[in-house]
Amino acid sequence: MIQGLLRSILVSIPRSLVVSGWVVLCLLQNETSAAKSAPPVSRVISFELDPIEDAVAYEVEISKPDGKKVGTYYLKKAAWSGRLPPGKYRLRSRSTDSRGVHGDWSDYEAFEVFALAPRILAPLADQPAQREEDGRIQFAWEEGAGAVRYLIEIKGQDIAIRESVSTTSFGAWLPKGAYTWSVSSLLPGGVGSEKSLSRSKFEIVDDLDFSQVGTAKLKWEAIKDAKNYEVEIKSAKGSVSRGSLEANWEGLLPRGDYQRRIRATETSGNLGSWSEFESFTVLGISPAVKKPTRDAKIDSGADLESEVEFAWDKAEGAERYRVEAVSGETRISDTTSASEIGLKLPVGQSYSYRVIPIAAGGTELEARTARGKFDLLGKPLLPPQLEIPITRYATSLSWKPVDAAKNFDYRIERLDRKTKSWSVEEEKENFEGTEIPFSYSYPGGRYRLAVKSVGNLRKPSEPARMAFNVNGGDRRPEATYQVRLRESMERPVGIYFLASYLVTSLSYVGDDPESNSSIAFNAFGGTGRIGFGYHPPRKQFGGLGIVDLSGFRIAGRNYTFAAAEGHLTMNHDLFGFAARSSGGLFYKELAEVKGSLGNLSQSDVATIASVGPHIGIDLTRPLVPGYGLQLNARIYVSALGVKTPNGGGVSPALSYQIGFMGSKRLKNSAIGYLGYAYRVDSASYQSTANDDSSSTITSLASPGALQRVSLTGHYLNLLLELGF
Repeated sequence: MIQGLLRSILVSIPRSLVVSGWVVLCLLQNETSAAKSAPPVSRVISFELDPIEDAVAYEVEISKPDGKKVGTYYLKKAAWSGRLPPGKYRLRSRSTDSRGVHGDWSDYEAFEVFALAPRILAPLADQPAQREEDGRIQFAWEEGAGAVRYLIEIKGQDIAIRESVSTTSFGAWLPKGAYTWSVSSLLPGGVGSEKSLSRSKFEIVDDLDFSQVGTAKLKWEAIKDAKNYEVEIKSAKGSVSRGSLEANWEGLLPRGDYQRRIRATETSGNLGSWSEFESFTVLGISPAVKKPTRDAKIDSGADLESEVEFAWDKAEGAERYRVEAVSGETRISDTTSASEIGLKLPVGQSYSYRVIPIAAGGTELEARTARGKFDLLGKPLLPPQLEIPITRYATSLSWKPVDAAKNFDYRIERLDRKTKSWSVEEEKENFEGTEIPFSYSYPGGRYRLAVKSVGNLRKPSEPARMAFNVNGGDRRPEATYQVRLRESMERPVGIYFLASYLVTSLSYVGDDPESNSSIAFNAFGGTGRIGFGYHPPRKQFGGLGIVDLSGFRIAGRNYTFAAAEGHLTMNHDLFGFAARSSGGLFYKELAEVKGSLGNLSQSDVATIASVGPHIGIDLTRPLVPGYGLQLNARIYVSALGVKTPNGGGVSPALSYQIGFMGSKRLKNSAIGYLGYAYRVDSASYQSTANDDSSSTITSLASPGALQRVSLTGHYLNLLLELGF
């Protein structure tokens, strides 16, 4: 039954009746036996008018949109039933009262009578499609009342067929696969409607013998004012009729010789004359491919690319073959005279391929191309590297990207400390991205995150797991901001490791009274330091030991000197800074250079070693959560000599270092620093005085003179503190 209501409003003049109401136009899907005896091109319709007071009769006029009148109907009741061919119409109506006075005609209202949608007979969705002896799939349907032709549309993964026919059956050669198809009734001139269409699905479970079937591609000169075309294809076994909306037709046919002729359907619906028969030949689609099999999933086990073997049966008349594999922008091909070839292809992609026979002279036989598809699976993905939250007030969890991973599956679990079991708090598959929010509504406790990498055409990775602690209480961002600020400057506690490196251009100054000379030069140098410390949690005092190795390069040689420090550390607050004060003893070696740089030997560089006390302080202040600023200063006093070049006693000397660094909390137990340091290292010891009573003394130094060394540098300071 047609859907919809037509509203008709008739306006009267004085002494005339006013007729207004809803006109209901119905198309009957199930016709009566009397109606079935009528011509099949017409449809039974009925409509009603709302009864008008004082009206004794009604008059209805039905015409075509171009004004051609179909008929005028006089009704004693406000209803009419009859037959109309499918098409577009308009109607108007008026009423007549008991005095015989007519009301005014209403405005025209448009309506349409649709052709009956044909009922599908085969193939049906609940059973596999069956092939005819020649390999065709037969499509059949019942007549649709009012239809002069039928439009057939078939769609599969790689196939789309759209043809119009005048019969109630249609045959097509189709390969194995799943399809959808529809048939719709067409009016004269090729006009159709969704309301005249029936749809269904079907599946073909046995494949077509492609060696016996080929592609026919027919083209002809377009005819002016042609709505569509009818193609008759004739072979020794009979003829078939096909339809086309354009001046070409393409489809599968058994290999062999054929004739074809064409006629056009004009826009008005009139049929043109048949053309003369023309001959054409369909070559069988060959060769038949043996490897890879259709829709194969090849597990390469490779990370980047893998060689895929293609093999086929040789084709008659082919001298060579071109094999082409395509996936998106990737297109790889090669040519061979054999019936097999290997192509190196990127893994983790879906490919379509073609094996194209090449005749003598180099002509590619496109009509005999063999086609197929396969998936080339790659090596299983690597698990993601999880990043432990840098704070116990975590608001997000993250991991590093993984090559070839498209998304990730993750699961968050919480430990029940009473039952010692894990319960799932959150779980999601195919998550895009590398960071997930951690809800502040989760209670404090011990949590565990498991994440595995997922990619296209690759096996998922093994899950990566990590456990972490979360503080309880109010963990909303506004409530935890100050806590996270404080965490930004908290130093590692328990056992921790320290590593730093200072790189600089050193300025060296040395005074040598024994030779009555001095030396000054600039050299590139640096200092590497490592240390281990222990600071008990929630305790004020701890300890730290550091060893370092300094050096510089002069006259083509590297010279290195060692040092060691022992610290008693104390954590406290000072003027809003987190302070760590420390003091203890140190051992330090410095170089003394004698002679000329232009003629310097190994023996001209000696070592001054001393010990003494040191004291210093680090002041750290957070800027934003995770980032801070540190100011540092340290003083060293060389008090006792351990070793001097002439055996003379060490004279007290002051060394110091000041600087500043930016800090970043890398994770809960690690802080990294980068900054600047100004450092002065000094040493002095007693010169050997000149003594006239000894003929072996060559010193020019006066009694009480001091040998002095000073190294000054502007350092780039790198430091890492890592807790265990």
